[in-house]
Amino acid sequence: KDGKMLPSIPVVNGTGLVTGFYKNGVKSIELNFEGSEVNGVRKLYFTTGKIAVDGARSYGYDHGSRKVYLPDGTLNSEENFYYDNLHGAVKKYHANGKLSVDENYYNGSRHGINKYYDSTGKLTETRTYFYGSLQKVAKA
Repeated sequence: KDGKMLPSIPVVNGTGLVTGFYKNGVKSIELNFEGSEVNGVRKLYFTTGKIAVDGARSYGYDHGSRKVYLPDGTLNSEENFYYDNLHGAVKKYHANGKLSVDENYYNGSRHGINKYYDSTGKLTETRTYFYGSLQKVAKA
């Protein structure tokens, strides 16, 4: 940010845990490398030190579960990935912590029954998808 060159981070043979810090000394990132690719833990932090993203990568791809948080620490979403594609359950939350969206994905496409809720937690709509193609919409 200030234009100064940062010292290199030693990663022996392209393998190791890299931890980055903000200027204020607070941890900003944790990445695990294997064979020069991000593989395993991937955590991103807000400047306050609170976790922003807690997930995993598999040789450069988003793979597995990931949780995304708001700056106040409230859970914003829970997602599952299969090699960079949303795959499986995806849940998103309103700022008050109530469930907003409960979706299912198959290889990046909505698939199955997906439910949508208002900020009080009341079901407002259900949509049914078949491999990305919307089949049915039902208002609650």
